[in-house]
Amino acid sequence: MTPPWGFTGPEFLGLYAAGFAVAVLLGLAVRQAARRFYPAADTGFMPDVYTIAWVVGGARQVVSTALYALIQDGHLRTARDGTLTFCGSVPDEPMQRAVLEAARARESTNTTLVHEAARRLPEIRRAGGTARGLGLPPSRIRRLAGRMAGLPMLVLFGVGVARVVNGVRLGRPVGWLVTFLLVSLVVAAVFVCTPPRITPAGWYAVRNAGRSGYPVPWGPAGDGPTVSAPVLTVATAGWITISDPTLRSSLFSSGSSSSSSSSSV
Repeated sequence: MTPPWGFTGPEFLGLYAAGFAVAVLLGLAVRQAARRFYPAADTGFMPDVYTIAWVVGGARQVVSTALYALIQDGHLRTARDGTLTFCGSVPDEPMQRAVLEAARARESTNTTLVHEAARRLPEIRRAGGTARGLGLPPSRIRRLAGRMAGLPMLVLFGVGVARVVNGVRLGRPVGWLVTFLLVSLVVAAVFVCTPPRITPAGWYAVRNAGRSGYPVPWGPAGDGPTVSAPVLTVATAGWITISDPTLRSSLFSSGSSSSSSSSSV
């Protein structure tokens, strides 16, 4: 009996495995080629803390950074359940002042409500605009190019599906090929759903934030005081890095519920 498509089952599985390896290599090559068009890191300039926070986690990370700075400086007080209370003083720093005004909409609020209110502030949008102007996050076109890395695997997946349909119609065993298809689909999803979020210049800024010779300023002017180490750590890594377990629990648990509605790069 002539095998379907001129290949026996084991022969086709061998060809599919070879095609899988080629598709992975092509996907990695496409992803790497897209990175080559990103702007190179500027070793002579360090973005301000809110630009870095926006690159790492979008509007949510910017608000988290400002909130933590407000708490550190005594402008807000937090309870174990995540409730935030205004302490009466107003900071000079513009981003903190804007986030504080969002928190002061009521006498007592929590980080979830502050995130929802503050992420629409013009100061947040300016931080994103500064990051995009510096080439720290990829543009939409470049993100789309990154997603195209999954195209070779999707083509291979389509060929495999056609073989399965043909095999089922002919009453041939297709169990191993179905397993290969599931693995291929997972790999394709990883390529398509995880486009580059940060350019090499952006990673350079995040990695070097706070290192000797790269003091991070509060604002884009760069002529004011530099950011303290704890606040900078929250900007680059989030609430989870806060050393105080009570503060970390109250802020992280309360704020995490709004993560699905927050902006991202």
